[in-house]
Amino acid sequence: MYLRKYHPSDCAALAALFYETIHTVNARDYPQEQLDAWADGHVDLDAWNKSFLAHNTYVAVQECDGADDIDSRASDSTDTAPGKTGGSPASTLIIGFGDMDDIGYLDRLYVHKDYQGRGVATAICDRLEEDFYLSRGRLLQNSAVQKRKNDTFTTHASITARPLFEKRGYTVVKAQQVVRKGISIRNYIMRKHIEYSV
Repeated sequence: MYLRKYHPSDCAALAALFYETIHTVNARDYPQEQLDAWADGHVDLDAWNKSFLAHNTYVAVQECDGADDIDSRASDSTDTAPGKTGGSPASTLIIGFGDMDDIGYLDRLYVHKDYQGRGVATAICDRLEEDFYLSRGRLLQNSAVQKRKNDTFTTHASITARPLFEKRGYTVVKAQQVVRKGISIRNYIMRKHIEYSV
């Protein structure tokens, strides 16, 4: 597995992965009515693409040996995987994605149903947080006044994702009910405070 930056040609595959993950992985914590309201299979791809491009977005990719025939085939299926030289291009599969905006809001984080528990979400979160630290550090270095910075990572975590974020040091600020298509869905506003200096 390796991470790479988002390409606009990934958008449809990410939408398919989003739908599949919600309707399988999140099904243990939410009833069907809520799953259908949350992910109805009709994502506005143009809006998603703009959002992914505006945020720092990473895609987790798995090199396939031909045995995998999972639906979320990566749009870069003829890319050569990192470290692979010569020979036929590797077939790749998108197995997860995540995006964070420039103020530390982790917007989406989804991992393919067949790759749960393999460190994919952790790798994506680590990279997003690391990039955020680096970008904020550069801003601080350019500031003569502020040499110490407090920041906060924030996310709206599902019931399913809450334990992952708690392990990463996030705490629940509040439980809330978000409404999608007239259906209330429970999630949690979670925050992780960070402090660093330059």
